[in-house]
Amino acid sequence: MKSTIIIVLAIIIMSTLSILTACSEPTGKPGNADEMTAGLLGAVNDVNFNKYRSYFAVELQDQLGTEQEFIEEVSLLKDTYGEYVTDSMSYLGIETTEDGQIKVNYTAEFTIVSDIQIQTTFEKRDGESVVVGFWLERQ
Repeated sequence: MKSTIIIVLAIIIMSTLSILTACSEPTGKPGNADEMTAGLLGAVNDVNFNKYRSYFAVELQDQLGTEQEFIEEVSLLKDTYGEYVTDSMSYLGIETTEDGQIKVNYTAEFTIVSDIQIQTTFEKRDGESVVVGFWLERQ
C-alpha cells in the first residue's frame, strides 16, 4: 500500500513538473524581441525606411535595398494586408536554429487581414540581440 502511494505521488509530481515546464516562457527569447518587432511594424506603418533599417544588424542594413524599393514593398503590403493595428501583436513562441538564430513568432491584426504571422529572427552578438530577418505572411 505504501509503495502504491509513493508511486502515485511520484507520477503526480512528474506530471505537474512537465506541465509547468511546458507552460513557461522559453528561455531563449530575446528580452527586447517584442519591442523591436513592434518598432519594425511601426516603421512599416509610417513608411520610415531609416527607422526600419536601424533595427537590423549593421552589416545587413545595406542589403535591405533602396528607400524607393522599401516604399514600393510597403505600398504592396498595405494594399494586401492594410496597416498594422497597434498593440495587436500576440507572441506565439520561438524556434532556435542549429546555427544559433532565434526566430520569434507572433500573430497580429492588420486593417484588411486580421491574422498575419510575423517572424523576427535574431542573433546574439557581444551579449546583444540583433535583427537579421523579418517576415510577414498570411496564415
